[in-house]
Amino acid sequence: MSNPPHLSIRPLIVLMLVFLVLSGCTARPSTVKPVNDRSEYYQDTRFEGQIPIQTTKELQNRYPTGFQQNKPLVIPFDQQVRVSFRLFTSNPSQPDISKMVTDTFVNVFVKSNIFNIIEREQIGHLTGELELNQSGLVNQDNAPETGQFSAPEFIITGAIDQVGGRLIDANLLDISTGRVVLSERIVPAAINSQNAEMLARILLTRMKEKFYKVN
Repeated sequence: MSNPPHLSIRPLIVLMLVFLVLSGCTARPSTVKPVNDRSEYYQDTRFEGQIPIQTTKELQNRYPTGFQQNKPLVIPFDQQVRVSFRLFTSNPSQPDISKMVTDTFVNVFVKSNIFNIIEREQIGHLTGELELNQSGLVNQDNAPETGQFSAPEFIITGAIDQVGGRLIDANLLDISTGRVVLSERIVPAAINSQNAEMLARILLTRMKEKFYKVN
C-alpha cells in the first residue's frame, strides 16, 4: 500500500526549511558591538575621627596641609611670653574633666618650648618664700629677693560645656587689662584628651602668629 502524496512531500519541505535556516546563519557575517571605554573615578574619603565635618573643613582652610612641617621655632628664654593657666571650668560634678583639659593644654605649651610657662603653684610657693624671708626668720644671704621672678603676662583659661552640646572654649586673657586677646572653640563629638590637644595646638598656633609674627 503506497503513502499518500502529501505525506511523502512533508519530509522534503522540512529539510528545505532547515537548509534555508542554516544557509542564512552562515551567510550573515558576525559582528562585535564596541564597548565604551569608561574610566571609573573614586573620591577619597578621609577619616574625620570624632571631629564634625564642618570643624574639619574650617581647620583645613585655616591651616593648609604642611603648615606643621616647618622648622621648629626657637625663641630665647628671656624673649618668651610669660603664660600661666587657670583651671578650665566645667560641670562641678565632673572635676576630672576640667583637670584633664587643663593638663593637656599645659603639656602642649610646655613641649612647644617657645612660651615661659609659670605655674600658679610656683607663684604661690615663691610668694611664701618671700614672706618668710621678710619676716627675718631665715638667713638673708641665701634667701630670695623681691623681683627675682616674673609674673605671667597672660592667662589661658576656658570652659567645657556638656549640657547644651559638647564644646570646649579656650581664651587668652591679658592680665594687665583683663581683656580677652584670643579665643578659640571646637565642638567635638566627645570631650577627651585628643580633642583638648587639638584645641590647644590651634591656640598655640594663633599665639605664635600674634607674638612672634609666625605665619
